[in-house]
Amino acid sequence: MLGRCDLQQILHCLSSKNEYKFIEDFARVSITNHVLRHDHTEFLKNIKNFDEKTIKRLVDKLPFWEASMFQKDIFENNYDVLFYSVLMDYSQILFEEKVTGVKINNFSSILNKVEDTRYQSDIINDYKARRIFDIDKIFLDIFKNEFKYVGYLTINEFKENLGWLRKNISQPIIFINGAEIPGVDDPLVENIFERYCSLNKVLDEFIANNQNTYLLDVRKFVKTQEHYTNSIRHYTRPVYSMLAEELDFLLKQIALSGKTS
Repeated sequence: MLGRCDLQQILHCLSSKNEYKFIEDFARVSITNHVLRHDHTEFLKNIKNFDEKTIKRLVDKLPFWEASMFQKDIFENNYDVLFYSVLMDYSQILFEEKVTGVKINNFSSILNKVEDTRYQSDIINDYKARRIFDIDKIFLDIFKNEFKYVGYLTINEFKENLGWLRKNISQPIIFINGAEIPGVDDPLVENIFERYCSLNKVLDEFIANNQNTYLLDVRKFVKTQEHYTNSIRHYTRPVYSMLAEELDFLLKQIALSGKTS
């Protein structure tokens, strides 16, 4: 399981089913209070492509990265099915290292203002409010000079990254998508309804045209604002229970088809 930490709720609902052994690879919080997210497809490409020297150089430079995020387990054959949430592709903004073109993903709704020094105090205070103290003026000056704001992953980039992932993963993949609820505002994602709808459509088409590729469709269970909690990406307990039942069904279908390794 690769994705957001709230997916543990699905595991909890499936805990009574002894036929499954899940390998969890969720976002976690570092000792400096950064949420370490390594489930964006651009980050997966970095995991696959970076050598140890590049990892060390960037980890030393970026306080929201750790070397432990670069484990290559996802590209090895020690599991039968990959269950993967693409919501970070839907939701996170990207920056690019000016010299190398390396893309980094981040979930801050204010770091995108880093190129304008007038917002430095706002950025620093925003992180301090979350008890993150290593995003300071020194870091922001370096970051502004060495990285440029790119924005969200585009539709075409998402399509290309899905193809890259399918090519590099030999096991069946079950994707989990995003909810489509009109009228919802999100502090982290601009025009969230339109964006999630557009990317869900790309994912639907990709799954329809690729073998060994499946969808756990959140849209079947998250239909109104009453179906999620503090975020459109965090669902109510009954929804997680239904998602778990659907995942159980998909896993059994894959097992019957004999497509697991």
